[in-house]
Amino acid sequence: MKRKIDSPHWMIGAVSGLLGVTLISLTAMAASERPSQPASPATVPERTTSVFGDWAMSCTRRADATRLCEASLTIQDQKRQIGMVLAFGRPAKGKPLLVVLQVPVNIRTAEPALLELDGDPVAIAFNQCNRLGCFAQFELKDDTLIRRLRAHDAEAPGRIKWHDSGNTEIVAPLSTRGFGGAMDALTAADNGKS
Repeated sequence: MKRKIDSPHWMIGAVSGLLGVTLISLTAMAASERPSQPASPATVPERTTSVFGDWAMSCTRRADATRLCEASLTIQDQKRQIGMVLAFGRPAKGKPLLVVLQVPVNIRTAEPALLELDGDPVAIAFNQCNRLGCFAQFELKDDTLIRRLRAHDAEAPGRIKWHDSGNTEIVAPLSTRGFGGAMDALTAADNGKS
């Protein structure tokens, strides 16, 4: 059995409200590398978001004045709930670029998600599940995946597949429309140019 998640084209207006989920994941990873500091209401991070086609680039200013930025694609399911988030970002300045995939809970974590474009699929192993969803992530060792996403025809979406706990294959569209612009903005932000 196969279930499809809706196309991202109809939910672009909702993108900026959904980006915090993967920022939370990347922030949690970064926070685990620093001593904890008490939060105060006066240190609410500032968030900025720019939309590029189906992708968005979002930055959050943290209490220590550093910024955490990501380029992401958010897909909603038929009930307008997050069906999938694919994000690229660094947990801290100078750290390697991470790819983070978030899907809803109740999945088969023993099987990796498959990111399919032209050519060989990319397997992304699930690392953890919590109340926000299940997460698969890996460090980009080179720019091969980014080049493939940039070169992929925006009118012929790829897809990301995983299985739920009942072994139903879930297929989400992987739009590349706006990916290049979002990654250019992420690179500029990482280099302090935005």
